[in-house]
Amino acid sequence: MEYQSSVATLKRRVAEVAFFLKLMGKFDFTKTHLTKQILKGIARRNKAVDTRKPITMELLSKLVDVLPGVALSDYECILFRAVFIIAFFAALRVSKVVSPSRIKQGGLQVDDLTIIDGKLKIVVNNSKTDKDAKGPTIKIWIIGHSFIFWARRRAGIRSYGVNLSLDRQKCKIIWMGIRGLRWNDLISVLLQMLVKWGYPDIILIHLGGNDIGKIRTVDLISQIKRDLSQIRAMMEDVIIIWSEIVPRWVWFSPEKKLLEKCRKKVNHCVSKFVKTLNIIVFRHFYLEPVELGLYRKDGVHLSDIGNDIFNGLQTALEKALFIGGVSIAVRGF
Repeated sequence: MEYQSSVATLKRRVAEVAFFLKLMGKFDFTKTHLTKQILKGIARRNKAVDTRKPITMELLSKLVDVLPGVALSDYECILFRAVFIIAFFAALRVSKVVSPSRIKQGGLQVDDLTIIDGKLKIVVNNSKTDKDAKGPTIKIWIIGHSFIFWARRRAGIRSYGVNLSLDRQKCKIIWMGIRGLRWNDLISVLLQMLVKWGYPDIILIHLGGNDIGKIRTVDLISQIKRDLSQIRAMMEDVIIIWSEIVPRWVWFSPEKKLLEKCRKKVNHCVSKFVKTLNIIVFRHFYLEPVELGLYRKDGVHLSDIGNDIFNGLQTALEKALFIGGVSIAVRGF
């Protein structure tokens, strides 16, 4: 039996025996260590040798060169040449490039190929791990101080939800709101998140408000520029959003007008700078007129209405998704 059947066949037979034993209420010896080791030994002994040769540049050139002699027309020759070259350089299986049959549509379509800045962008609609073509989940991080903490709390009880109305099958938002967080803690928090969750696709940062009035404005601006430059260098492919510092009804200082002036200066200088780093700037326009009803009694933290307006962060995320090539951010719950 060892030499007449493949390993896959043997495993099916063993599974059938296991099912029968379970049905009869008998001891399942197929799960014993000895049986498993025997199957492993047979698999190693009967391991099939892959005789196929990998496609190299030299072999690809030969395939392309002989096409005019075997193709029925110039059009067919160009078509096969394009298929061979795309499949080679994009490392695609044949099943991902061409349709499985004349009846069923599949493979690459014209709309799946786009030239952007001299580079060819290819959209693969499905894979072995994504049979339903749902596509990868976009990982979004929202990092900040208590404003982010309370905004997340508010989103959890509102209709737009903690995913801010973005399609849950396409996007997943991870909120990291730490009350009292200062700007110089950002890199440390970011590194911890990287260790835990890996690289995100989009990062939105709302921070710096707790630093106004506690350090010199010029030093705060310098810190923000330095750290955002470092984050951009560390995460070249990540879309970064800088959420401007929101005004407060009460600052932790009697010099309210002076600190408000500092806030505007920080926002202006940082927003102008980050555009050179290809970082998106989001301004909370509807929170700019400082209205008492937008804040809690402490005059610092936003009220329920204020948090609903603050969660307009969704607009910035949708812009980032569009830039990242995700054409639809479906408003679903």
